[in-house]
Amino acid sequence: MAQLAALLLALFGLLPIANWIAGGHAAPWYHERLRLWSIGSALVAAVAIAVGAAIRRRPALWADGAWRRLASRWHDAGRRADGGLALAAGLIYATIARVIFSAKPLLTDEIIQLYQARIFASGHLWLPASAHPEFTSAMNLIDWGGKVYGQFPAGGPAMLALGT
Repeated sequence: MAQLAALLLALFGLLPIANWIAGGHAAPWYHERLRLWSIGSALVAAVAIAVGAAIRRRPALWADGAWRRLASRWHDAGRRADGGLALAAGLIYATIARVIFSAKPLLTDEIIQLYQARIFASGHLWLPASAHPEFTSAMNLIDWGGKVYGQFPAGGPAMLALGT
């Protein structure tokens, strides 16, 4: 029953129900997103088929029971395996962030969260508003009541403040 409910929710999440309700809000972008989603899904399916064919041609690449053995070893290792995986993933993410992205935020959300983190690291919750907000305003940056701060919840910027 739970699987059927999950399937129905996933299906309804992908359908343009808003477009079907007369007089309601429409999603005019839906068909373009559906087209792009379909192309992406076709690419993933093509890669999966190619990998499957490669594995079938070379049985040594994937021995019978490999998943079972891997799962058993993982289960036996317990929390050490979880911690090791988390550490390895963190190191990979940090390396990618440094080498590929030069350790700089790319999206407006990231930029504003880093801005808020730097505000927290300076010992403040906000900065005084600039005399010329046209030069300092940004999307997701609140300038209200003489105070400037990011619109995001404080948790993420507070974690970033530890490293700034």
